Amino acid sequence: MVDDDGDFRVISTDARAAINDDDERARLGTDTDYLKQMYRPEGDYTPGVYYGHISDNSERVHLACRDSERGFCYKINHLNRLEKYNYENY
Repeated sequence: MVDDDGDFRVISTDARAAINDDDERARLGTDTDYLKQMYRPEGDYTPGVYYGHISDNSERVHLACRDSERGFCYKINHLNRLEKYNYENY
């Protein structure tokens, strides 16, 4: 999913299946629970969902994901450098 502002979300198959198992267990392809994760506000990250931004302003371009086992969020910035944040402080 890419919105008008250039923000995008990509969800892994494993994360989609886990989100589906948490609720109604619909057949993949007919499930909708993962869509709730795709529309979460910026800064509220779900493990297995990758968040990013594309723009003509290179300083705004990034890709971020949350660690599913620890309280960290990782961000690859426009310079291809990895930044690590405590999830609570991100």
